[in-house]
Amino acid sequence: MSSYKNLIAPLKIRNKILRNRFITLPMMPFPLTDEKARPTQKFIEHFVTKAEGGAAMVTWSGSGFMPDSSTGDGTMDLFDLVNQRAIFNMVERIHKAGALACVEDFPGSLQVSAGFSVCGNSVIGSGYDPESMGYTGKMMTVEDMELVSDRYAEAVYTAYTLGFDALLMHFLGNDPIGQFISPVTNKRTDEFGGSVENRWRFPIMIIDKVRQRVGDNMILWLRTGGADVFEGGITIEDTIEACHLLEGKVDIIEAGQSPRPVTKAWEITELPFLNDYSSDPEMHLNLSKKLKAANLKMQVMYTGANQDPDRMEEILENGWADIIGCCRGVLADPNVMNKVYNHDVKNITPCVKCLKCVDTPLEICCTVNPKYGHEYDYKVMNVPASTVKKVGIVGGGPAGINAAINAYDRGHKVTLFEKSDRLGGRMVFCDKMEFKNSYLRYKNYLLEQLKSRDIEVRMNCEATKEQLEKEGYDEVIIAIGADNRALNIEGMDDYIFASDIYENDAEVNGDVVIIGGGAIGCETALYLTRRGYHVTVLEATDKLCGNCHVEYMRALMYPLLQQEGFESYVSAKVCKVEDGKVFFEQEGEMKSVKADTVVLSVGMVPRMQEAVDLAPANTKVCFIGDCNKASDVKYAVASAYDTTLRI
Repeated sequence: MSSYKNLIAPLKIRNKILRNRFITLPMMPFPLTDEKARPTQKFIEHFVTKAEGGAAMVTWSGSGFMPDSSTGDGTMDLFDLVNQRAIFNMVERIHKAGALACVEDFPGSLQVSAGFSVCGNSVIGSGYDPESMGYTGKMMTVEDMELVSDRYAEAVYTAYTLGFDALLMHFLGNDPIGQFISPVTNKRTDEFGGSVENRWRFPIMIIDKVRQRVGDNMILWLRTGGADVFEGGITIEDTIEACHLLEGKVDIIEAGQSPRPVTKAWEITELPFLNDYSSDPEMHLNLSKKLKAANLKMQVMYTGANQDPDRMEEILENGWADIIGCCRGVLADPNVMNKVYNHDVKNITPCVKCLKCVDTPLEICCTVNPKYGHEYDYKVMNVPASTVKKVGIVGGGPAGINAAINAYDRGHKVTLFEKSDRLGGRMVFCDKMEFKNSYLRYKNYLLEQLKSRDIEVRMNCEATKEQLEKEGYDEVIIAIGADNRALNIEGMDDYIFASDIYENDAEVNGDVVIIGGGAIGCETALYLTRRGYHVTVLEATDKLCGNCHVEYMRALMYPLLQQEGFESYVSAKVCKVEDGKVFFEQEGEMKSVKADTVVLSVGMVPRMQEAVDLAPANTKVCFIGDCNKASDVKYAVASAYDTTLRI
C-alpha cells in the first residue's frame, strides 16, 4: 500500500467517515446540464469519476439554494423534482464509489430571491464579464435574517434528504452572507455590526438553524476569508476569534487570503487561489498553520493548488492542516488518490494552472485532460484497439508526444519522428519563463511518460513522404506545428518574433515594442519587464489579452500592470517603422513610440500545405495540433487524444 500514511489516514467527523484526507473542491460543469439546467448523464459521470478516483469526499456546487431563486442563467434548481431524481442518483453512485457527497450553497441565491445585502451597499461579483461589477441590494432587517436563515436551513434539509453527507457554506468575500463578516462591507451600528462577535451573529444564526435541522447527520464545512490583503479588512486574529465562537457548530474550517473589494473592472488583485503569478505562494498555508496553532475544536482544511502527494503528506505530517482540498488538480487528473494508493504518483498528470477550467456557462475544458467534461463518452470509447497497427507520428511537440503515448497505450506499435534535437516543440517557452513553471512540470511529465514506454523516438530525423511510404505505416499522424505570422509593415525590416526570444535566444536591446497584445504578447511583456526592459505593447483590438479566459487574463494582467517599464495602447493600428520609432494610429490620431527592438506576436499560420505534402500515398493520414489549426496546448492535447481513439 501507499507510504503516505497521513494522506490516506481515515477520519471520523460526526456520524461520517472520510476514507482519506483528500477532498475535491467545488466546480460546476454548467455545460453538462440540459437546456433547462437539469443534470444529464454526462453531468453525473463527471462527479462520479472524481469519487472513483479515490477522493474521500466529492463536492458539488451551482444549485440555487433558495426556493424560488431560479435565475434563468443556468443555475440548477435544487427543489425541482426532476432534478432531485437525478441528483439522488448521482449521490448514490458517489457513495457506491466509496466517497462522501458534499453540496455547496449558492449564496448568490440570496441576491436573486430577495435582493439583500448587509446594509444596503453594493454587492460586487466577479461573474464572467469583468465589466459587470454587481448591483445594490436592500439592507437586511432582523426579520429578513430570520426568514433567510429558515429558508437556508430548509434548503440544507432538502440536500440531506437527497443523500448529501456534508454542506460547504460559502461565507466568503462579497457574497451576501460574507459581507456581514468583513468590517469593510459591514458598517451596521446595531447588534449585527462592529465587533467580530456581532459581525458573525447572522452567519451563526444560519449555522445554528442548519444544525438544528440536520443534527449530527451532516458535516458542516465553512469556507471564509482568513485574512484580507488590505488595511482595515479581516485579520487572522478576527478569524481565530470567530472560529472559537463556531466550535461545536462547524466541523471543518477553510480560510484563505481574500482579495480586496473590486470597484472597477481593472482593480483586480491576485486571485484567491494559487497560480504561477502569486506573489506569496504560501499565503493559504500560512493561514492554515495559524489556525492549527490556535487549537481549534474543528478540522482545518488547507487548499491551494494541491496535487503533489509529497507536499500534501508534508503538510499533514507537520500538523499544518488536517484535510487537503483540491480543485483544479483533480480536474487535470481525477485519479490522484488512486495513484497514491498504488505507488504510482509519478504518473499524476500535472495541472498547468491555465484557468481554462474555471466555471463558464458555455464550455468546460482542461488543457492537459481531454476527458474533463467528457467522462461519460470516454468511458465507452477509450478501450484497447482491436487490431495492433504500425503508427508513424511526425512532430515531437505536445500534440505528437500525446499522440504517441495514447496510441501506444491502446496497443499500437509507434514511431515518433522529430527533426530537431529536442522534444516539446514550442513549449520551450516554459524553460525560460519563471511564471510558467507549471507548464514546465507538464512538459517534463510528458517526456518521462514517453521515455517510460517502448516507443521508437527518432531525433534529428526529418521525416519525408518517401520514407513514410517505404516503412509501410498503417496510419500516419502529422503534427508539424505552425509558423509565426508576419506583417507587411512599411519600414519594418528588422524585427524578431516573440517565440525567437525563447526558442533561439534572440537578442533584445533597449526599448522594446511588442506588436500584438494577446496572451503571448502580454506574457512576453511580463517576461521582459521583469528583466529591466521598457516594453510597450500595441494591440489592434480594444482589449489586451482579449483572446484569454477572463480569469487567466486577470491573473496575467495584474502583475503586468504593476510592472515598472510597461506601457500599452489598444485600438492601435501600426502604420510604419521609421527612425527608431513605431508609428501607429489610435482614434484617428497618429502616435509613435521609441523602438530599439520590435517584437511581433500576431498569431500563427498552420503548416497545412507542408503537412499535406508529407502525407504518404495509400495510407490513412490524420493532422493534429497547430498544423491543422493554430491554437494552444489544450487543442494539441485534445486533438491527439481524439485522433488516437479512432485508430
